[in-house]
Amino acid sequence: MPNYMNIFLLKLNMIIYTCIICIGCNPVQSEIKIEEPLYTISGSIKLLREDNSTDIIKNGVIINQVGTNNSTQSDSSGKWTLKNIPKGVYTLSFAKSGFSEFRYFNIVVDGKNPHDLSQITLAQIPQFIVNNIETFLTDDNTYLQINCSVSKYASQTRRVILLFDKLNESYINPQIYDFYSIDLTIPANENSGVLKIPIQRLILNGFSNGSKVYVAAYGISRFEATSEGSFVSQNPLNGKTIFWNYSAPASVSSFFLPN
Repeated sequence: MPNYMNIFLLKLNMIIYTCIICIGCNPVQSEIKIEEPLYTISGSIKLLREDNSTDIIKNGVIINQVGTNNSTQSDSSGKWTLKNIPKGVYTLSFAKSGFSEFRYFNIVVDGKNPHDLSQITLAQIPQFIVNNIETFLTDDNTYLQINCSVSKYASQTRRVILLFDKLNESYINPQIYDFYSIDLTIPANENSGVLKIPIQRLILNGFSNGSKVYVAAYGISRFEATSEGSFVSQNPLNGKTIFWNYSAPASVSSFFLPN
């Protein structure tokens, strides 16, 4: 008479062995997703009027992580916090209607160093434009004289930025140019100004004798490179200074350098 207990145990061992083999051939791999930490950047904004006063409600400045939909706004005191930023290198933009835009480049977010951008200042866009510019060489061909007139009178001295370029004037803007000057001023209670630039200064900045040069004139506010460093910034692509606080359109003229 067969030993049913032995047969049962034998079959049970075979089933267990088969299961072990199957499990060994088809391992169950569980993927554990580790979420990367997210960081915050905070700071404060200062708004500056054209007359240099700062008694402005500072809310409504939009701070955006460029290239994403991640943004926030400043409160009435100018404070802001931008959250949910993964590790990386970013550019932040700051914008408010009526004021200059500003971009803060190459912010490294790695969790090692906290970011507190508390020295960002946006200047009011100038309330005047340059409506005429004239350029001509002095009789001895040693200076370029530039005459500019603006659209409005004002009780304070104002400044005009001049951008020089070898290309067509339609390409000149405060981010693309060969050479600039911020030395032309419009005296208080007047609407015109004059500047003389040595021809040699243009030659030393890459312009050739006999070449045609275009110059565009924009009204600009708070031209100074202050401690905040936010009226101008460096273009990370070409190293040139970027000017944000200007009024458009520009007035453009052209001239030929002497041979």
